[in-house]
Amino acid sequence: MSEAPVTIVEGNSAESMRKFLRALLERKVVSGVFAPCNLQHGVGVVYALVSDVQGISRVNPFAPVMPVNAAGVISEMTRLAPSGEKLAVLLRPCESRALVELVKLKQAHMENLLIIGSDCLGALKLSSLPDKALDTDRIAAFMKESRADAVRDGLRAACAICEHFVPHTGDINVGLFGVDPEKQLLLIPTSEAGAAALAAAGVGSPGEVPPARQKEIEDRRAKRKEARKAYFAKANEEAGGFAKLLKFFSKCIGCHNCRDACPICYCKECFFDSPVFEFEPHKYVDWAKRKGALRLPDDTILFHLTRLNHMVSSCVSCGACAEACPNGIELAKIFPRVADDVQAIFNYIAGKDPREELPLATFKENELSPLGEG
Repeated sequence: MSEAPVTIVEGNSAESMRKFLRALLERKVVSGVFAPCNLQHGVGVVYALVSDVQGISRVNPFAPVMPVNAAGVISEMTRLAPSGEKLAVLLRPCESRALVELVKLKQAHMENLLIIGSDCLGALKLSSLPDKALDTDRIAAFMKESRADAVRDGLRAACAICEHFVPHTGDINVGLFGVDPEKQLLLIPTSEAGAAALAAAGVGSPGEVPPARQKEIEDRRAKRKEARKAYFAKANEEAGGFAKLLKFFSKCIGCHNCRDACPICYCKECFFDSPVFEFEPHKYVDWAKRKGALRLPDDTILFHLTRLNHMVSSCVSCGACAEACPNGIELAKIFPRVADDVQAIFNYIAGKDPREELPLATFKENELSPLGEG
């Protein structure tokens, strides 16, 4: 892409973002905007596809919650075919990376989507939010604390160790680092389509990326790397070896919420919901007699190991699995930990490059060396 000027919108970042999205609809650059929105009735934030200009007032672009990984929702919308009309899609980096993986897995289409990726300040656990926790003052306080990378109660574990908080792919990068989000918002085009959309929207004025931005990103990433290293070291202590792994998953009740929340688990019929696991009553009694006692529901550890084997090369460490667990199992200590090792073997970062083939769908002659070599 040829160099295009950064757009700087003056004013509060959330309102500036709504101004930009509103302009995209008013000028018919897009037919709809997919973004986090305040519930019309009640307290909370959900994803919504907004098609009317008035509805943009409900968009809460930097709400510190992530109800689901939006890539799974986009997959539902585009799995059968690309969108027939142009849509703007506001995503966190882990969501855009998951969407890239789903496209590679032929579970979504990105044609006709204007991907707007925002710098990510992290997300709070939904369970930690009281009523009215998402008012303007709370969001402003969260953004200020997150910019300083301060420790906060209720932050999702996956967010506290995330190194990919700036989008790798997309058409427009919404910059929060390097500026005061109460005074400015950066809109950085990263594709020809993004540059065209910014020009057509006609908001803000041309500018340059502030020098402070890169330093802020680098300092934050260095802290996250150390936090990730320490977090996974603790995971090795808690779940290293099969006996400890059994203890780690001991609270699993077999609800499969983690699978349902994972954007990468897309199978329409899961092996663990198939007739393979439908047994005649006498078999349970026989197993109990043979073992002395039979844990029910059974095969919980098999479920997690099988799921891990299926999706680990495409795991984007979003933490949706841990958020969905009703018993608070810290799944972010297992899935991202193994994903890092597996993806490192193939020199692959899930969702970073749409042009890069899935590591398990292609073969490189020199990618694996015999044991004891290299």
